[in-house]
Amino acid sequence: MNKTMKYIKSLAVIMVAMLTLASCESGNVGKTVVQFADQQFEDGFGSGWIYVPLKLSGSVMNTADVNVSVQVVPTEGSYTEAVEDVDYQITSYDLVFRPGVEEAALEIQLMETDPMKLPDVMEFKLAITSSNTNIGANSECLVHLEKTTADRLCGQWYLSFEAFPNYGDIVSPTLVNITWNAASKRFSMLVPNNSSSVYGTFAISMIFDEENDYIILPAYHFIEWYDPSNTILIAQFQATNIQEAQAEDGSLMMICDRAGDDLIGTYDKKDFQTITFPSSETALAIGYSYVDESGSPTKFIFWGTGMRNVSLSRTK
Repeated sequence: MNKTMKYIKSLAVIMVAMLTLASCESGNVGKTVVQFADQQFEDGFGSGWIYVPLKLSGSVMNTADVNVSVQVVPTEGSYTEAVEDVDYQITSYDLVFRPGVEEAALEIQLMETDPMKLPDVMEFKLAITSSNTNIGANSECLVHLEKTTADRLCGQWYLSFEAFPNYGDIVSPTLVNITWNAASKRFSMLVPNNSSSVYGTFAISMIFDEENDYIILPAYHFIEWYDPSNTILIAQFQATNIQEAQAEDGSLMMICDRAGDDLIGTYDKKDFQTITFPSSETALAIGYSYVDESGSPTKFIFWGTGMRNVSLSRTK
C-alpha cells in the first residue's frame, strides 16, 4: 500500500470518527415530558436530608441531556412555611437527565432535626421554571414535612397529678421536657435545665406502643442501675398501701406495696395537646426495690410524692 492510499485510509477513519462524534453531539431530547413525580411530597425530619423526585417520560426518549431548573415559590396553608436558607438548603437548583435516565431527585438538607426545636408540620413549594423539553402537569410540588407520632409527643408539657397523701389536691402544673429514645422506645420526662427529674433523681419513663398507638405508664419498670452489692434496684412502679415512715437518718420516706396494672394513656392525635391517664387507686412512684436472695422484690421504699391521676398538656 503506497503512501497516498495510507493517507486516504487514515483520512477516512478520521472522517468516520468525526461523523460519529457529530451524531452523538446532535442527539435530541426526543418527545419527552419532565415533571415532579407527585404534586405533594411527604416525609419526616429525622434523616436531615430529603430527596424530592422528578421523572422523565415520553414516547421517544432522549438521546441528549434533558436539563431542568427548579425554584422555590410562595405557598399558602395553615402550617408553618419553611424559610429557605434558614430551615433548609437546596444543594442545586439544576438537574440533568442523561440519556437512559428517567428519574432524578432534588437534594435538600434540613437545617434542624431536633424535634423539640421544630414545628409539628412544615411546608414549602417547588416549581419547575425551565427545561429544554416539555414540562408536564406536575410542574409544582408541595413539600410537606411532618414529625412522627413519637417526635410530636416530645417537647415541653405541663405535668399535673394528685399527690400523696392529699390525693384530692391537684399539684400545680410542673413544666417538663419529654424526650424520645428510639432504641428503647421510651419517653423520659425531666424538668428543663435541671439535672434532677420531676420525681426524685430519675426520669419518669413512659412507653410508646407504636403498634397499638398508645402510651403506657408502666406498672413495673427497672431502671438500669444497681448498687455494687446487687441488692437494691431503682424501679418505677405503680404503688398502693402507701404509708409514711422515717428513714434511719430521720428523713421522710414512704413504704408501699407494688400493685396495679400498666396505665394506658390516650392523647389528642389531631393537635397533640393533651395526654390523659385514667383515674387509678394506685400511684406512680420511683424508688428503691429491695430484693430477696432469689431476686424477687420484697418491698418498695421511695422518697418524694406518689403521683395519681396523671395528665399532661402541651405548653403551646
